[in-house]
Amino acid sequence: MCSISVSHVGGVLESEHFKLMSGGKPSRKCGITTSGNHLFFSDDGLRMLETLDLDLSYARFIQFFLRLGCGKASPDPRSQPVLLQFSVDGGLTWTLVQEFLYSNSSNQAHLVALDIPLKGRTSETRLRWWQPSENGHFHSPWVIDKVNSCSTKTYVTFIWINMLMNLIPYPTKCSY
Repeated sequence: MCSISVSHVGGVLESEHFKLMSGGKPSRKCGITTSGNHLFFSDDGLRMLETLDLDLSYARFIQFFLRLGCGKASPDPRSQPVLLQFSVDGGLTWTLVQEFLYSNSSNQAHLVALDIPLKGRTSETRLRWWQPSENGHFHSPWVIDKVNSCSTKTYVTFIWINMLMNLIPYPTKCSY
């Protein structure tokens, strides 16, 4: 297990694992996704969560909880999708792993589990969740929680908890 220290300052997530968090913040809005706080993306402008380079050499999958939209009503169908991408060149180029579309049922939290593509299994892989927009305006929010990747060598889980106004993801053990 590794130790992760994170603080949430002015909308920027600072951590040994994250390079950027924009347009979102720790919250319980949209209800509790799994337990406690999650990252709630509702701001206009740039909506993105990007890791630093991670060693995913032996990683098999990435999983996380995702909710597109908030409330009982269906999300706005004009909402742009959320993209999960990876980069193996320091963020110069990005490869699409999965596109998540807003739908009548996307406003319920669900577990997403995806194989990490072979080209993304390197010692310097970045992951990012990004919601593009044409003008910086978004029609519906989204939530992400409990991002984790499991491999034969390392396992990192980020569970968003709020302790004295600091955002702290912490690693847990891998269970197969």
